[in-house]
Amino acid sequence: MTIEQLTEFIDWTLYSKSGQGSYQRDDDHKVGVLSQALKISEEVGELSSEVLGYLHLVRKEKQDNYSQETLESELADVIISTCRLARYLDININQLLTNRIEKLKDRVK
Repeated sequence: MTIEQLTEFIDWTLYSKSGQGSYQRDDDHKVGVLSQALKISEEVGELSSEVLGYLHLVRKEKQDNYSQETLESELADVIISTCRLARYLDININQLLTNRIEKLKDRVK
């Protein structure tokens, strides 16, 4: 999947009735931004739990609840939630990542 395809999917979830989106640019904007920021925190917590399971740092009786598939799923949820927040804030995801990668490349030189 490309960044453009990801952005199209995010926009579909935010703006399309068939994508169950209900985002409106009015009083709901602040609530949307805040709720999406909180959603990222929730997803990072779930990812952290999966990482602990991946590293076998959970109780033995819980170890069977963790897998590569669930780890990947939670990582994807963090990425998608973060991209949704970017779109709520009218941030171009492709441009954002391009600019940031260039700055990171400069640091490594």
